[in-house]
Amino acid sequence: MIGGSQLMLGKSSWVLWLIPFLVILFASLYYVAHLGKKKGKPEIEVMHQFLLKILIE
Repeated sequence: MIGGSQLMLGKSSWVLWLIPFLVILFASLYYVAHLGKKKGKPEIEVMHQFLLKILIE
């Protein structure tokens, strides 16, 4: 909204140049979080089984 209003007023709309960089940043953060979740899944399974064993016994 800020970039659009600046553009309509004829001012410099530098905010619009941030959009591609922010999209790339958020996509890379999502990808890293997905990899971390995938890598940590075996450890979570071990902890889950341990917790079930403790609670059932």
